[in-house]
Amino acid sequence: MEPVDDARWVYLVRNKTEWGVVNLGEIDDRVQNALQELEDLNPYFGKYSLAAAWRVHDLRAGYAIAAMALQSPFIQTDFYDFQDFDQLAEMRKKVTNALQDYRLLDGSPSYVSSSWSPEFFRNHNRRVVVEETAVDDEDADVSAGFAP
Repeated sequence: MEPVDDARWVYLVRNKTEWGVVNLGEIDDRVQNALQELEDLNPYFGKYSLAAAWRVHDLRAGYAIAAMALQSPFIQTDFYDFQDFDQLAEMRKKVTNALQDYRLLDGSPSYVSSSWSPEFFRNHNRRVVVEETAVDDEDADVSAGFAP
C-alpha cells in the first residue's frame, strides 16, 4: 500500500493466522500505524493485512456505522467472521454503502486489497466504485502459535 496521509480512518484488517476473522478498527493517523500497532500487540500472529480502509469525516460515527453494517457476522467487539473472500467483499461493500448513506466518507477513495476477490467488485458494483491498489498481502511468513 502506498503511504497515505494522516486522516480519520475506519479499517478492516485480517491476519492469515486467524483465517475467517477480520478486525474492525479506527485511527486518527496513518493506516500503516494501525497495522504496526496490531503487529506490536500481537507479535505471534505475524503481519496484518489491510482488507479495506475508509477515510471518514467523523471517526466515532464512521466506526459506529461500520459496526452496524457488519452486525450479522459479529463475533465480539471489533471482530467479525467471514467464510470466503466473496463474503469479505460483501462486508466491504456493506460498510461502504452505509458510510455513503450517512455521508461520512471523506471524498478520497477507499482502499481495498486488490488480491481479494476483485471479480466480485467488477460483477457486483451496483453503488460502490472500488479503485484497485497493488497490495501483496499473501506473501507474509506467519508462524502459528504462542510463545511460552
